Amino acid sequence: MTCLQDIALLFAGWEETMVWSCLQGVMGRGTVSRDGCAGMIVSQDFTFLAGKPDRTLLEQLGPVLGRYDGDSQRQALERVLAELSRRRERAEEDRRRLGRVYGVLGVTAGLFLAILLI
Repeated sequence: MTCLQDIALLFAGWEETMVWSCLQGVMGRGTVSRDGCAGMIVSQDFTFLAGKPDRTLLEQLGPVLGRYDGDSQRQALERVLAELSRRRERAEEDRRRLGRVYGVLGVTAGLFLAILLI
């Protein structure tokens, strides 16, 4: 999920120019984890992380980074990036599906209160 509002919540209070440039849509890109608890902004050669780390992804990279040749490290990073993309797609689908459910619940609760007050 790449909604700037979600990313902005995780990076609230940061005073880094590159973070603000991404949040304003000027440069860089940001992503948020499936559960919305972690976020990442990549701008130029810099990466900024916020929120609660996703240990499972970090554990996949730990044994490979800095230990093997560049191609192996690139492959490991590509695998993690693919997994993050899959998680983002699932999160976007959940958000669309649950957004409708919460909308219907809100309308129903409003109608119930209106009937109750009448």
